[in-house]
Amino acid sequence: MNLLHRAIFAIRHCMTGDEGHYHLDQMKITKHVAQATNGWIAVEVQTNGQDPTMFPSEVAGMKAIGPVDDDVEEISITKETADGIFKALPKNGNLPVLQNAMVGADGDDSVLAVTDLDSSRIFKAHGPNSNFPDLDAVRPKQEPLAAFFMDAYLLNELLKVVRDFKGTKRQESCLLFEVYENDLKKGNSPISVHAKNETGQRLRALVMPMHGEDADDFRFKSEEQIEADQKAAREAAAQEPEPDDHQGNSYVMEEDDPQQQQQDDPHDALQELADNYPEVPEPPSLPGVE
Repeated sequence: MNLLHRAIFAIRHCMTGDEGHYHLDQMKITKHVAQATNGWIAVEVQTNGQDPTMFPSEVAGMKAIGPVDDDVEEISITKETADGIFKALPKNGNLPVLQNAMVGADGDDSVLAVTDLDSSRIFKAHGPNSNFPDLDAVRPKQEPLAAFFMDAYLLNELLKVVRDFKGTKRQESCLLFEVYENDLKKGNSPISVHAKNETGQRLRALVMPMHGEDADDFRFKSEEQIEADQKAAREAAAQEPEPDDHQGNSYVMEEDDPQQQQQDDPHDALQELADNYPEVPEPPSLPGVE
């Protein structure tokens, strides 16, 4: 547990926020995984233990925060705390590291610290929650019978239709999904979704899956794989030579050097970045629909 990216706290939506169900109002955070559940949905996200060395821990309000003890393997936070951290973390900016909360220690207490360089906020964490459900026990061990890629945007658009058609109140918004013979790579068969409302009307929707993605790029990595990736990244960084800004006079730009001016043109740099950026595959349209 070092730095926790802003995206990790998205799973707070699957926390109950109900103090009467304390074990479901906790986000469990370990070195590699954050978990949350409301009893119906369980969500896990890999933290990937980002390197904290670039985090500005010496700014005002954070100088009293020290590194977390090595023997602290798990912490937990409430939904209220997770909401506060998510809102406090900058959405963007010139320093991507500021989109992380730092796990640290304030005396004997584990805390999560957030800063935008102008101000800082410290959130108290708790120790391990012994009543948190064992997600390993409910996770399927067998191979899936079917798999497909779905565009989250299209799925969200479909749920907007369902909301206006019948509402989205829990336990009153049942949907039927039908998956036909489908190639995971090609994604050429639509997924059928059915619903009904209180007036007896039926709804049927066909949604095209995505294709061209690699399923292994989406699946969880084991802790051993994460450790190996981090080790490889550290070794690669250690082998990179440090830049020498004072070698000769190469850092001085001649005013009449058009080639150097073209290289430093921000428009050209952005265009080169856009030209080299890989295209994101889009889901195909329904057969016969352009």
